Amino acid sequence: MNNSLSELKDIHIPATVNFWPPAYGWWLVVFSTLVLLSLIVVLLIKRHMRGRAKRQAKQEIRALSFESGAWRLGLNSIVKRVLMSYYPTLPVQQLYGEHLSQLLSLTLPTSKQALFKQQMSEFQQRLYQVGADSEADYEKDKRLVLAWINSAKLSNRKVALNLSRWSEQHINQQGASHV
Repeated sequence: MNNSLSELKDIHIPATVNFWPPAYGWWLVVFSTLVLLSLIVVLLIKRHMRGRAKRQAKQEIRALSFESGAWRLGLNSIVKRVLMSYYPTLPVQQLYGEHLSQLLSLTLPTSKQALFKQQMSEFQQRLYQVGADSEADYEKDKRLVLAWINSAKLSNRKVALNLSRWSEQHINQQGASHV
């Protein structure tokens, strides 16, 4: 019996398991996480860039004052600049009155279009009228433009399609009426 015990060898402890290199599954998890984080960052940057024109317009509106006298023209030019920044091919610079009101209303949800079109038409009519403007008119028009900026779906493909159709129809009508 003593003989058999002496033939036994010592117990060998296995080597410690290192964390490096990780298994293939961990590489996949790390790679997937990096791709997902990169995608999120890119989407956030694009979203931020899309909203830049609206943010700048809001800053300009805050900078306008009733005392400036030309606040209505300022609001009108801000609206046109916002629309041109999203749709540079539309002939926004040439539009005024009913045509501009109609074009701007197309960028809004259907439920808000009728009321906005009416209010914007009134704004457009008062644009070049000489008269006593009140601070209440200033606040009302400022709220109208801010409401449009906040509600307009300018990055929407459906809106872009509607605006291009509207533009084609009205450019063709204007071209036919000038001939």
